[in-house]
Amino acid sequence: MENVLSVIRFAREHKKPFLGTCAGYQHAALEFARNALGYEQAGSSEVDLETPMPLINALVCRLNHEQHVITIKTSSKIQGLYGRSEIAEEFNCGYGINQEYLNLFNGSELLFSSVDHQGYPKSLELLSHPFFIGTAFQPERSALHNQQHPIINAFLNACALEQ
Repeated sequence: MENVLSVIRFAREHKKPFLGTCAGYQHAALEFARNALGYEQAGSSEVDLETPMPLINALVCRLNHEQHVITIKTSSKIQGLYGRSEIAEEFNCGYGINQEYLNLFNGSELLFSSVDHQGYPKSLELLSHPFFIGTAFQPERSALHNQQHPIINAFLNACALEQ
């Protein structure tokens, strides 16, 4: 886990393109909470049941390859990629951002840019970063249906610009 968080921190601090899906999304939130906001005790109950600050915790109901509608915040980078404010995406996850700690991110550079119908965050982005996006859903699964995905395309374009 520490190695993963180090790579995410490097991408964040050096303005390198980053796309984290599912656990990568969770780790991006965790890395930001620890290193940008100073909450060193932030952890994941998936990895450590005794974590004193379970920023990542088990979902009430595990999502097994289910498609759900989510609402994207206006003027977010993700909204710009989709060109609309509501999308349906496929999820396969059992953990997510703990609602009790969402207020820690208020006023920070990290924006939770989409939510499900219950208000649970489903994506994040850094406002001042050229391309730093995390999603609870898995846009890479679009390849299984022989479809291109706007987030994957944008990530590849951002990587190409790095060269």
